[in-house]
Amino acid sequence: MRPLEIRLSAAIVVAAAVVFLGLAPLRDDPGVVRFPVVLAVIAAIAVAAMWTRVRVAALVAVGLLALVHTVITLGALPWWVRVASGVLAAAHMYVVILLLTGPARAHFTGVPND
Repeated sequence: MRPLEIRLSAAIVVAAAVVFLGLAPLRDDPGVVRFPVVLAVIAAIAVAAMWTRVRVAALVAVGLLALVHTVITLGALPWWVRVASGVLAAAHMYVVILLLTGPARAHFTGVPND
């Protein structure tokens, strides 16, 4: 059984991807949907890396998602897109912190956490 930190991290990454995909059609530009799909693929890679115990890939993918959402937050977009991306950036940073905890480290290394 995977530790709570890994399950919670995966749930947050999946939920964030679903929220960002759901916000895309609310904008009037039809070309806007492609970018959230790319981020959803990166999120899927992050979750797969968490499940298969590839720590570096999980951290890089989630860090990239946090960076992208931070850049969106600082961009010249409608206020509601920037607020949503700010919340998603914070959620992804929380996932990075969760992946650096002792139980997550034990999950990735296979060494019991004592």
